[in-house]
Amino acid sequence: MPRTLIKNSSLGGLVMGGSRPVSRLGFTLIELLVVIAIIALLMALLLPAVQKVREASNKMMCGNNLKQLAIAFHHYHENYGRLPHGGKNICDTPIHPAAQANCSNRPSPNWGCCSPYNRDEWSWTYYILPFIEADNVFKQSSNTTVGRSIIKVYYCPSRRSPSLYGNWAKVDYAACAGSNQTNGIVVRKGREQTRLNVGSIPDGTSNTVMLGDKQLNINRLSQTYDDNEPYNAPGWDSEIFRVGSTSNLPGHDRDHPSYTNPDPNVGSARFGSSHPVSFNVAMTDGSVRSVTYRVNGVVWTRACARNDGQVYNLDDLIP
Repeated sequence: MPRTLIKNSSLGGLVMGGSRPVSRLGFTLIELLVVIAIIALLMALLLPAVQKVREASNKMMCGNNLKQLAIAFHHYHENYGRLPHGGKNICDTPIHPAAQANCSNRPSPNWGCCSPYNRDEWSWTYYILPFIEADNVFKQSSNTTVGRSIIKVYYCPSRRSPSLYGNWAKVDYAACAGSNQTNGIVVRKGREQTRLNVGSIPDGTSNTVMLGDKQLNINRLSQTYDDNEPYNAPGWDSEIFRVGSTSNLPGHDRDHPSYTNPDPNVGSARFGSSHPVSFNVAMTDGSVRSVTYRVNGVVWTRACARNDGQVYNLDDLIP
């Protein structure tokens, strides 16, 4: 209520002064709830935009990673006159003498898994290390030290941070083994095309996929059949290779069947990523492109094969 002021009069008496209202401090509960609701609404409107910007940044960083890897492939080619190979498994022919006993009863000459005995049988992920400022890792004498050395450029920022998974460093990118595991840019050691060079790609370097994001089950990172190998894995396993065909179309990270195991929770031979809508690939000429998950199967097969002699439109790859 208004408060009345009493003042001393100049005539010696007291007089009633004017009244003024008492100011009210703070918010009412209703006003506070309205402010909170407005803030929540603004956050709900802004969050998707922030996430979209963050993903755009992550995808650009991912593309830059692939660009660096593609350049490393070309530096390797300049030094050795060939592209890096995809390594081999322990029982792939030719078999190391120390592995003969373990491989003699296998169902086929190239049956087997896991890392080979010699480093010259390791995969491209090891051999390009000197060309991505990781020569110190390349020269380590301990296989375990190499396998546990985190190479930041091997990790997609949309999927995970550069760290150890199952005590091993990882790689989120795969080389393209073509449409049938033999007609790609990178093939495993011992195959006829192991010494492939950029001058022997009849379909053209700008038309042929060399590297790309690989599809994984992000709920099973570092587990068997999916992301289970050290990053310097031999190459025949799908951890280092991916294929592209009408039966192996790219896809977003998810639970997916393996081409070696019927369990829907494990393994993948496909390209793909944690990016929405599309994923990144590096063509053999070093250019980086986005490829839609809805790419036509025939187009994708032609993009992944280096020598099928078929023509396709590069614009058919984009989202």
